[in-house]
Amino acid sequence: MNRKHQFEQAYLQTTYVLKTNSYQFDLKIGRYHPAFNEWLTTHSIKTWVKMTAANPYSQALLAEENEVRNQQLNTDLFALGYITYPSEGRPENDDWQPELGFFIPNITLATALRLARKYEQNAIVYGYVNGLPQLVWV
Repeated sequence: MNRKHQFEQAYLQTTYVLKTNSYQFDLKIGRYHPAFNEWLTTHSIKTWVKMTAANPYSQALLAEENEVRNQQLNTDLFALGYITYPSEGRPENDDWQPELGFFIPNITLATALRLARKYEQNAIVYGYVNGLPQLVWV
């Protein structure tokens, strides 16, 4: 069974949480979020990605291992000139723990996919202002 077939439904049902200093947005794949889009416009964010370095290929690691992987990803993002906001993937199913990661404003899809491959991720969440969050397979 390929990974897309194995994990797609779980990823589509996950709530992707973005935390800023003033707001929390609970995003779902394929759903329009007016307040979130207003926030994107206000902050001149044209494209964005939600990604993590945790649990490579959806194989659960210890929290400490995931923390180290996410620190490495954040270091890579900072070196490339991106700012990040904390984010979390909250699965609908209790079989999985919430997965910490990052919301990255104005990152290109190509750069995000390159990093997702480096950190052995199956997919990322990609969006753009006034668009719908979408699942993009790596």
